[in-house]
Amino acid sequence: PREAGLVGIGQERSSAGPLPAGMQDTFAECISTAAKRGYSFDARVLLRAMRDRGVCVPKLVNEARAIGRGEHITPHARVDWIGYALTCPGRQPDDTVWEDLRLLADSSRKIGDMQVPYRVHTAVVRYMVNLQAWARLAEFSRDPGFVQLMSQGGPSGAAMALLVQHTADTLAGAKPDIAGTLDTYDIACVRYGNAGREQVCRELGTFRNRVVREPGVDLAPGAEQLLKQVVGL
Repeated sequence: PREAGLVGIGQERSSAGPLPAGMQDTFAECISTAAKRGYSFDARVLLRAMRDRGVCVPKLVNEARAIGRGEHITPHARVDWIGYALTCPGRQPDDTVWEDLRLLADSSRKIGDMQVPYRVHTAVVRYMVNLQAWARLAEFSRDPGFVQLMSQGGPSGAAMALLVQHTADTLAGAKPDIAGTLDTYDIACVRYGNAGREQVCRELGTFRNRVVREPGVDLAPGAEQLLKQVVGL
């Protein structure tokens, strides 16, 4: 099939460097045509091949957004299309970006394989950290879907979610809610021990103590460093 042939060609050429502009246009045209004709799977095979190799065709972004926001589309497909629209460098962080990030996260939680939404939510957090969108990240860290998903990973996930929330609040200029999250911290790091999550619990406990014991001290630099460490930046 043409799509399989293009993927093979793309793999071979991209291993030697960036795809030529003409080949990028060919990929984009084939994706667009396949999607319009109802060959969603074929279109997504090519889309993922381009995304995984960091190939961005700006004129495909709007089309990917439009398809990804359609009503009759599976969560897997929505994650593919919206995910591609977010990977293109140079896209301005306007309201459409935040809408897409929210839609991406919400759609991923409808996929049965827990690894997929976990990777997506981690990527969303990393995206916001890269943009230093602290207020947006603080809001996202309180989203029930994010909290529930991270908590499904056990105490380690709950501790990480709480650490993201505290550091994002600090960077956004708000005071972390230490008292209101005491039960969550207790379950994540104290009541059942901290085996396997010693580092995140140690960092979380230290940060919580500093918030309480060092009022007036600027904790933002340490919060940013800690947040980047947690998300692997």
